[in-house]
Amino acid sequence: MFDAMECDACRSRRPRNEMEIEMATATALKPPVPKQLPPPNSDFYQIEETLSADERAILKKVRDFMDTKVAPVINKYWVEDAS
Repeated sequence: MFDAMECDACRSRRPRNEMEIEMATATALKPPVPKQLPPPNSDFYQIEETLSADERAILKKVRDFMDTKVAPVINKYWVEDAS
């Protein structure tokens, strides 16, 4: 005997309960991709524009030193000082 409730075509036409609908909707949605933040502006007051070429070269040396020597180890000292 043919069982209408077990037929694939009939199963797709039968009403779904709320839980099935919510789950189908929830799994179909993808989480939004977080927006990338811009790099921080360390010259908020645009003082670099007022510097001479020699002063800008010194500023670049200081920033390079901070990026290469200080930044990699500063968190360790920050945590030690906080405790």
